[in-house]
Amino acid sequence: MLIHRDSIKATSVNVGDYTEFESLSVKLVDRQSRSVVVICVYRSPGPVSSTFIDQLSDLFDQFVLLDCKSVVVGDFNVPGDNVEQLNSHAVDLFNLYNLHQHVSVPTHVIGNVLDLILSQDGDVRSPLISAVSVQSVCFSDHHLLTCNFVVPLTLPAVMT
Repeated sequence: MLIHRDSIKATSVNVGDYTEFESLSVKLVDRQSRSVVVICVYRSPGPVSSTFIDQLSDLFDQFVLLDCKSVVVGDFNVPGDNVEQLNSHAVDLFNLYNLHQHVSVPTHVIGNVLDLILSQDGDVRSPLISAVSVQSVCFSDHHLLTCNFVVPLTLPAVMT
């Protein structure tokens, strides 16, 4: 699910159809014409297959082709060998696409990091993601993840 303020325009973006996970892609534009594409992913629990990794790679290719600030969030269900690790194949893929994983604490009641926030934060002085918070909620076995998107204003080119 993606929740946003009324003052932000949300437009659906097609990033393809996948069999190994569900996805929702939305371009958010604020009043200052700053934009970010948010891609929400849900993958059912189970072993991490090579088909899943291939399809996630295809999604990340679409992410690159969008040519704007983008964030991938959601329930990836890619636990590693212990509760503090992610699946090594998924981590290798994140590294291949230069994606920073912002969630560092368990997001599930049994202690695994299953829900992720991924972004390409090239400029460490002004990161795209800030104020990541993980909070327990009474209605789910997953915790609530919140964060701020800090999208700098892109000024139009001046022509004389």
